[in-house]
Amino acid sequence: METTLRGLNLGNFGLDMSALLDSPEYYGMPYQCPAIAYIIEHPDGLVLFETGLSEHALDEWPAAWQKGVDLTTVLPEHRLEARLKQIGLGPEDFRYVVLGHLHTDHAGGARIFRDAGVEVVVHEAEYQHVRNMTEDAANFFNKVDTEVHEHVSLTTISDAEYELLPGVRLVHLPGHTPGQMGMVIDLAHSGTAVLTSDALYRHETYGPPLIGSQTVWDPQQWRDSVEKVRGLAKEHEALIFPGHDGEAIQQYATRTELRNFEFTPDFSYS
Repeated sequence: METTLRGLNLGNFGLDMSALLDSPEYYGMPYQCPAIAYIIEHPDGLVLFETGLSEHALDEWPAAWQKGVDLTTVLPEHRLEARLKQIGLGPEDFRYVVLGHLHTDHAGGARIFRDAGVEVVVHEAEYQHVRNMTEDAANFFNKVDTEVHEHVSLTTISDAEYELLPGVRLVHLPGHTPGQMGMVIDLAHSGTAVLTSDALYRHETYGPPLIGSQTVWDPQQWRDSVEKVRGLAKEHEALIFPGHDGEAIQQYATRTELRNFEFTPDFSYS
């Protein structure tokens, strides 16, 4: 059995592109922003990377957040549990659920794993950041999303790189948030894939020049992490999947190309 990678579109929510790309040409540009999860089918078990929005997001998000983000286009059939059912899977089928970071549009769906017997993996810096919050919801962290951590087998890691399974490793990419992680996957035919979560919002973020965002926790760490992604990608001539994009970046030694990102249920990278 070979390792495969499959993308799941968990619904598109509306926002102004400048929320992702802080540059004048993007101000006032509407964008239907995809929430994305990934299934890694590995000989040693199924892995899920990120979980999208909670099915209760409309009720749980503060009004101030919803002024800038339109959640009404994310329908029940787009949510994680429904998407998994569409391809014949349920929460109990996974060995690991990796949360690249704990912003609510990436970690809100994790609560479906409360009774599934899976291992949930998050970076220690991210976990502590949310635990130490003095508000229930701030900066797109929502504590209600993390209540599931008390009811699952939770692993927190603090390494710069961590091998989850043979050929699947996690990489700390701080800056967007303190414990932002990406995943690097070795595929037999497609080569190396890099899942960036929000270390890169979109392909334009990657540059050069880099384009920052309005929601960066530490700008210098963020820039360093983008360059870390670039170094990894050049070393392996990797296919890079940004956090909220319908296009992937194929990095070669001296150039890049954009590739359409396949979300269809019957397509997987291998």
